[in-house]
Amino acid sequence: MFKKKKTLSLLAPATGKVIPLENSEDQAFAEKLVGDGIALMPVEGDFRCPASGRIAGVAEALHAYSIETEEGIDLLVHIGIDTVELMGEGYRPAVRSGDMVKAGDPLCTVDLELLKRRGYSLCTPVVICDMEKVSDFTPLYGDVIGGADAVIEYSPLK
Repeated sequence: MFKKKKTLSLLAPATGKVIPLENSEDQAFAEKLVGDGIALMPVEGDFRCPASGRIAGVAEALHAYSIETEEGIDLLVHIGIDTVELMGEGYRPAVRSGDMVKAGDPLCTVDLELLKRRGYSLCTPVVICDMEKVSDFTPLYGDVIGGADAVIEYSPLK
């Protein structure tokens, strides 16, 4: 009679500390102009897919990855702030646009030391871009292990 809502989780794309998106050093993310989510301060450069689905896009500068989940939710993983300026230097993608992925699969490897030496923030926003498709959105803060620990719980609307 009553249908129970399905609760899904997005996994941490890397090992590090999850902080509120509002604390992102990029105003567009902090003001949630792109969508809602979390910010991750990574401590290692192995990045993983936060959800199963299809790689909808890889930025030309290799610093941002768009994923369409199996439920049709659009996600964005944006590794570092202003790192588009590096034009791919320090980034080794493990995926291409159109690839099908599972949660926890390798996404890319990033030379975090290079980013730090060049003065870039490692802050990595993970955002649900189409919040109108979700309910019961709950960010999960604290220390996480990439590809293993949840950073967001939500229910898809359908």
